[in-house]
Amino acid sequence: MKNFSFVLILICANAIQICAQKDTVFIQSSTVIENGENPVALVEGSKELLRLQEPVNTLFKLNLLALSPVLTGRDPFIRQVGVASFNWPIEFQAALEQKLGKAYSLSLGFSSTLFSGGESDFGIATQSGNYILRDFGVQAEARWYFQMKNRVKTGVQASNLSGAYLGANIRWKHYRDAILHYPVNDVYGGYLLFGIQHRLFKRGYFDLGYGFGASQTEKNFYTGLQRKYNSVLRLQLGFALSNPKPQAAQSTNYCEVLHCFREEKRMFKINLIGVLSLDVYPLLNVLIVNPNIAWEEKIGSSAFSVETGLFTDLSFFGTRSNKNHSGAVVSGNAVSVSLSVQPRFYFDQKHRIATGIAGNNLNGLYLGWNNLFEKRHSKFNSSFSPNTSTQSTEYTTGFVVGCQYRFLRKGFVDLNMGAGQSFYHVENVGGGNNSSYNRRSFAPLARFRVGLAF
Repeated sequence: MKNFSFVLILICANAIQICAQKDTVFIQSSTVIENGENPVALVEGSKELLRLQEPVNTLFKLNLLALSPVLTGRDPFIRQVGVASFNWPIEFQAALEQKLGKAYSLSLGFSSTLFSGGESDFGIATQSGNYILRDFGVQAEARWYFQMKNRVKTGVQASNLSGAYLGANIRWKHYRDAILHYPVNDVYGGYLLFGIQHRLFKRGYFDLGYGFGASQTEKNFYTGLQRKYNSVLRLQLGFALSNPKPQAAQSTNYCEVLHCFREEKRMFKINLIGVLSLDVYPLLNVLIVNPNIAWEEKIGSSAFSVETGLFTDLSFFGTRSNKNHSGAVVSGNAVSVSLSVQPRFYFDQKHRIATGIAGNNLNGLYLGWNNLFEKRHSKFNSSFSPNTSTQSTEYTTGFVVGCQYRFLRKGFVDLNMGAGQSFYHVENVGGGNNSSYNRRSFAPLARFRVGLAF
């Protein structure tokens, strides 16, 4: 599992990061242009898009993703792979990062949940309902941009706060008394992670990291000391201010990076967000594997396409041995397979082609009709009660508005949001409580993917 995580991290970093030094060698040693791409323009365009040649010592970051319905990677200690709610927590997340020498930096961050949702840190018991300013937290993070010295020396980039890094983060979070069942207010924690950060255009940035962390509550009379360990996914996308002021960009090169003019009728996509999740509680381990692939095909040369996706979710849990614990042995698993069929209409594509700013491809804004078919089976085994199993079938349908773009040679990003209806059929077997029921509910829809495209 450790080897898989490491490979996953390397794949994701290479899908997003610019290997500018490698591209430069290719340009010097060959005059062949493959797949209609201009490697010189690609390198220059990526430098402009990611502001690689702009020296930066100080960077103020505001994570706009924390204000959106998309929960993916927003809180490193809460697993989310794109499911959203109209009651989502609206958070303020900001940080100030300062260089310390050529390859090191230190950042201080502040966060607050402006409007509360239903999820909280492990060990915190909140009352039901919605609250304003539910909590606030501070964190500090030290980073080592381990490729920085070599990339500056070879002229790939200036000395700034961009590139791959190793980071160590510590945090403290405080919950208000008024929203708690019992007065356990403070959560402490931190994590080690491998990540990549880059500027975007003139005032943007993104930061993606994977790692492992720990979190614990304050010691208290009611529950004692609550502690957990878990893999962390952190994804930030937002607004950035730098010192010195950003230089003027040459916007004519951006399309070499975003493939605006590339003619493309089909795309095979592998999502790299939320593929592996591990949680280690005091007496319980939970492992979740969530591979996600999709195939999108244009309908002729029109602005319509159909994306077909296959998603699997494998969950395994079980109690851990503990010489001081003589309680029940619990284990179980859940397996779900989902098929997604989403017709799309890239509604601004004809206009963009007519005005000469895009090709006939799978880039841009779209309207989609989302159809998701899911079959799920779960088992629960316990030494103190009869084994039980649950089978469910779900169909969700609804309209979404989205935006998809290719970037660099093998990358893609896709974000869509909307609403619809879900229809469930559930069967429970075992435990002396055999039952089945049907249910229909309103379903907010949201999905954010970043990964490899072929």
